[in-house]
Amino acid sequence: MNKTTLLFSLLVSGLGFASDRAVAALAVAPGDFLMGFYQVNAAGTGVTPNTYVYNLGAGADYREGAITPGVVGNINADLSSAFGGGWFSDANVRMGVVGVVGSTDPLASGDPARTVYYSQAFSVSPGDSTSVTFSSSQRGSVSTSLKTFATAMVGADQAVDGGSIYSSGDPGSFASFLPPAETTYFGVGVSPLVSMTGDTVGVDVYRVLHSATGADLSAAYSPDAAAVGSGQYTGSFALRSNGDIAFAPVPEPAAGLLAGLGILGLALRRRRAA
Repeated sequence: MNKTTLLFSLLVSGLGFASDRAVAALAVAPGDFLMGFYQVNAAGTGVTPNTYVYNLGAGADYREGAITPGVVGNINADLSSAFGGGWFSDANVRMGVVGVVGSTDPLASGDPARTVYYSQAFSVSPGDSTSVTFSSSQRGSVSTSLKTFATAMVGADQAVDGGSIYSSGDPGSFASFLPPAETTYFGVGVSPLVSMTGDTVGVDVYRVLHSATGADLSAAYSPDAAAVGSGQYTGSFALRSNGDIAFAPVPEPAAGLLAGLGILGLALRRRRAA
């Protein structure tokens, strides 16, 4: 069993916390975390007809440590419906987590306009990816694209597990902003995606501020945001082959949120400031 699978198993069996939060799929608020999926076709030249998106809830709740680490949902039925029963084992499904406060949106829980949440795949354990950095023009581009994507979710058909299955061909679909449909990733050269492999995959999520005015610079699991454009670690999400989603943060030692969990602490690595 690799470290990532061990970590996820400990989160599920050791913590035993299941979220009782209502997850909204059809109403997307500024700053919500959206876990998006699409499937590459057999030739690798395009995507299959369906796109799937699951609303994980307010990003600020994860950033501030208001969400208990552990399982926050199961989307196996929806993923099977969208991509077939082999959605994990076929290794052709891509997943990422994004969020945005649009240019005309009001301040959202300490996130000013054009705040972007962006993910990157972790390789062995949560928190081991390299933080993202966006230039001013990139922040404008990605926030505009992400707002188009988030807006398209409103009114999308709701699926069994609370997400939304909709056409990959829709102009605002998750797939429409990502390779192989497009050559860039929501307008920037950084991939928010992870491909299915092994038993568990996951992504680290970073907050990128466009402006510090009115911003809550703190985060539960990383140093305070020091500059606009630099990625601030928010936490990680793991997806298991059975469809379980777990929130798996890497806490600062002083936070003490995982104190007393013994072996779980060995599987987690403190994220150092970039």
